[in-house]
Amino acid sequence: MASITKRTGDNGRPAYRVMVRLKGKKSNSKTFDDYETAFLWGKYQEMINGEMEDFEVQDKHLYTVMDIIEVKFKNDKRTLRDIKAHFGDILNLGVNKLTYNFLHDLSKTMLNKDVRRGGSAKTDTGKIGKPSINTIIRKFAYLSSAINNMISLGANLDNNCLKVIANLRRRNGKSMDKARNENVA
Repeated sequence: MASITKRTGDNGRPAYRVMVRLKGKKSNSKTFDDYETAFLWGKYQEMINGEMEDFEVQDKHLYTVMDIIEVKFKNDKRTLRDIKAHFGDILNLGVNKLTYNFLHDLSKTMLNKDVRRGGSAKTDTGKIGKPSINTIIRKFAYLSSAINNMISLGANLDNNCLKVIANLRRRNGKSMDKARNENVA
């Protein structure tokens, strides 16, 4: 609700201070030379604050995976390219979709996917094989780092990558074939 207080300015002329206080919001005030402008500004602030309540969403519903990766690695083109190559399928997903179960299934898919090791993609040289668990851990560490960066900037996000990394590290001591096929939740 807006309240208007008549005051006397430094020059001796009347000034009108508008204070807008809404429940759960920070108060806002401004001083005007005439009452009509002060009244209209107060009504406008009430209207805007009332309408904006319908649009309040948590940060994790606004960011995509690509957004958080680009913020973290904007100056490291090689890492950015590497992450885009490995997480290409999920780059346009909202960060809120990165649940533990989703990331766990993604890690299993990445472990079973054939990748080129060494050589050149242009000449099709190098060996085709499965990536190591350490490679997948490194990819998830990049993603985790990007999420932690957004958290440090004030975003309200959950970092489920840390649980996936811990699970992969726990399985790293087992044989590769057993780790690939194991369904640990």
